[in-house]
Amino acid sequence: MSALLKMRATAWAAAVALVLVPLAGVAPAAADDVPPTAETAAQVAGTPTISGTPRVGEVLTVDPGVWTPEAAFAYQWARDGVAIAEATGATYALTAADAGTSLTATVTGTVDGLEPTVVTSEPTATVELGLFASSAEPTVEGTAQVGAMLTATTTDWTPAATFAYQWLREGVAIEGATASTYSLVPGDLGAAISVRVTGSADGYEPLDQTSPATTPVSAASFVTTPVPTIAGTAQVGRTLTANAGTWSPAATFTYQWYRSGAAISGATKSTYALASADLAKSITVQVTGTAAGYTSTARTSSETAPVVAGTITPTVPTISGTAQVGKTLTVVPGTWSPAATFTYQWYRSGAAISGATKSTYALAAADLGKAITVKITGASAGYTTVAKTSAATAAVKVGALAAPVPVLSAPRVGAKTTVALGAWTAGTTFTYQWFIGGKTVTGTRGTYPNLIPSAAERGLTITVKVTGTKAGYTTVGRAAAGKTIGYGVFTAATPKITGTARVGQTLTVSRGTWTPAASAYTYQWRAEGTAVAGATGTSFKLTSAQRGKTITVTVTGKLTSYATKAVTSAATAVVLQAFTTTPLPTISGTVAVGKTLTATPGTWTPAAAFAYQWRANGVAIAGATGATFTLTDAQWGKTITVLVTGRRTNYVTTPRTSAATTVVVKSFSASPAPTISGTVRVSSTLTAVNGTWSPAATFTYQWKANGVAIAGATSSTFKLTTAQYGKTITVSVSGKATNYATATRTSAATAAVLWPVGISTPKITSQPVEDITMSGEAATFEVVATGGGLSYQWQVSADDGKTWTNMAGRTASTLTFTTRSSYSLNQYRVIVKNMVKSVTSSAADLYVNSTLADPYKPNKTAIQMNWATWTGPSGRWAYDSTRDVVAAYATACYFGDGYASPSTDLAFAYIGSNGTAYASARGFGDDDIWTTSSVSSNGCVDFAVYAFVPRSVVAGGVWRVTDSSEPEVYTDVQYVDGA
Repeated sequence: MSALLKMRATAWAAAVALVLVPLAGVAPAAADDVPPTAETAAQVAGTPTISGTPRVGEVLTVDPGVWTPEAAFAYQWARDGVAIAEATGATYALTAADAGTSLTATVTGTVDGLEPTVVTSEPTATVELGLFASSAEPTVEGTAQVGAMLTATTTDWTPAATFAYQWLREGVAIEGATASTYSLVPGDLGAAISVRVTGSADGYEPLDQTSPATTPVSAASFVTTPVPTIAGTAQVGRTLTANAGTWSPAATFTYQWYRSGAAISGATKSTYALASADLAKSITVQVTGTAAGYTSTARTSSETAPVVAGTITPTVPTISGTAQVGKTLTVVPGTWSPAATFTYQWYRSGAAISGATKSTYALAAADLGKAITVKITGASAGYTTVAKTSAATAAVKVGALAAPVPVLSAPRVGAKTTVALGAWTAGTTFTYQWFIGGKTVTGTRGTYPNLIPSAAERGLTITVKVTGTKAGYTTVGRAAAGKTIGYGVFTAATPKITGTARVGQTLTVSRGTWTPAASAYTYQWRAEGTAVAGATGTSFKLTSAQRGKTITVTVTGKLTSYATKAVTSAATAVVLQAFTTTPLPTISGTVAVGKTLTATPGTWTPAAAFAYQWRANGVAIAGATGATFTLTDAQWGKTITVLVTGRRTNYVTTPRTSAATTVVVKSFSASPAPTISGTVRVSSTLTAVNGTWSPAATFTYQWKANGVAIAGATSSTFKLTTAQYGKTITVSVSGKATNYATATRTSAATAAVLWPVGISTPKITSQPVEDITMSGEAATFEVVATGGGLSYQWQVSADDGKTWTNMAGRTASTLTFTTRSSYSLNQYRVIVKNMVKSVTSSAADLYVNSTLADPYKPNKTAIQMNWATWTGPSGRWAYDSTRDVVAAYATACYFGDGYASPSTDLAFAYIGSNGTAYASARGFGDDDIWTTSSVSSNGCVDFAVYAFVPRSVVAGGVWRVTDSSEPEVYTDVQYVDGA
């Protein structure tokens, strides 16, 4: 029970034995052992060794080793066991002959009075080829230009070497370039040249060294570039030829011809045909020579004399056609060289005919009896103009009119009878004479180009004679075939129907103007061309019998000597009937850009076929003619209606317009998901970062934990509480703006919410421990815990931990208070708490020794300051038929002055479950309390106590100890068996 009581323990030690053993294998020296003399000892030879690197050019050294006695040495080196001439020193310089062999050194030791001793070393490793000690980088001398020669120079190789060469172009070997010099070729142009030199010597590893590269090889210049010359005549139409001359080295040429110093487009060949543009200009040619590895060079010729005009080679023109008034003559120029542009002038008996300047000429009356010629003038740019005149025609003859027979139109009373003349010679003038019934029509009426027969002339024959005249032509007369004069024909307007073609409406006809006016008019209304019985007036009321039909009306006019005429109006539209029911259409769908609206026409009676026209703010939207319409940016901020037009055969097409929608909104062009800033720990504040919305919006917020909305968390910031510990946090941000659809965006989830920094699950690292004190003194209990943000609440129990009561104001990690004896055996514990959870410490006992001022109450259990006791585990065994022996084992420690005796100061009794005390008995052995010796201060003693207890009351009993030590007197105190 008490921290002051300790179980005794016996400490045991083990001994370690150390055994010393003498060193084996060494015998003691004999007393008569003495050093040998020179006369009696044999020579002891050392072991010769060779040092140095076995490589050609290196030096090997032989060490003879330790010889007894000291000797004079002679040496002989051997190559693969064969002695090397003159190699008799302690060192040997390896030569090319040694490469690939192994060397040994034989040492001969000589001491006066003894036979020489010969010892040979171990052979060396195989001698390797030597390495050049120095090898300077080669250099390249010469000019890096095509055609120049480069030379490789090598210096300072040790040992002296023979060299091989390989020239490199941009680091790549040039085939065949293996001499110490290299002539640069066109293929080297622009490349850097270097040379790789390989040095060789007998017995040495070959070594490559490469020179620094030259600058890039430049192009060479031509040696000879003569001025080109031009051959040919400087005249338009002639060809000039460029002669480049002899270039060194040979070159490939390109050409450019120039006209007075300006390049002639496309003139890039060695020849040039002079054109009209060259007239009066001087010509030069520039020749450009190129060759691989050489700089291109241009040379320009001297100018030619100014180019003179060319000469046209003409042909005498001829005239084709008939020399007769009314006929057309044509000039044939013939072949001109070069091709020319022609002008013409026609002549009448040598006199120029005004205006006759085309390639053809129509003979006129003025030409009658005259001979005709034509002069043709040929011109070509850059050439001298040339004129040639044709031979004259025969005298021009009189012309013959073309005179077809005229044809009369159908003659009718009251109508003009006209004559169709046909195709007479152009320019012919005409006279007329009409005949009716075989008689000449007199007066001016008979000589007009047309004639109107009277009613009295109906049935007679009419004809006309036409006479044609024209200057230079023979006059001709032609008579038309006669025709009988027929009835007159009314000129009547098409009647018009006015009124609406709908059942129940009245139609009216307007016959229009008739010429001449008829003496009488009749009317007949028709439906789909069929006469409607009784419908013979100027108006007609439509009935259901006409639904689906078109209506016409026929007007008939009559007059003497005129053919009766019937004229029918154009048909009306189909007669229609109105729908019985035409409800307003409705619009469904989300009114937002990108969303689709749907028009619902409703139920029409009878059923109809529908056409649609969507409108924005009342204006028709082009192409929006379906039952659905997907809203675009063009409708943003506008209200939408739909015009539904119902159609059914034979029914009136009827339009109906829906109510307007709300204003069309659209989605934000930018509505980023929000982000959350802040520390994701309890008590920290998180902030929603909206990001940049376009357009700018106003925002509302809803914070969520593990996806569940947190009540009241609707601002842009949110302070985390313990309720969110271990959960992930998101925030939903809703953005609003005029004419924009409200958008909600949710952030990514945070990590799980942690406790604040420094806060963790409370953990008690040091429990409160029992305290033993005197009444009136302070008792102290202390707890040590980790977890951060800790609070404390101490509790007390007076009933062995069955119930616990909070101690008012006791909220520190240390509990200190003044004790009373009544507090003895109280238990104390503390609840350690933070925002994470609470933990409860183990209970600590308080033992209060009473004082005279504050004595124990009867039956109060306590521990004494003078005696510290611990009751060990009890044992029991049967003593007789009714009793058991109950035993307890204890250690008693004394802390007072002087010494104490357990047998006299402590009295033990076992209190059975019936409350009866059974005193401890004597005589059970040497270990019982009655045989225990005295204990000095700060000493302890072990002992046992025994009691005879009725078997029926052993269970549930306890041991009681009474401390009767001075200087205080105590009441009985009770200790629970078994600690």
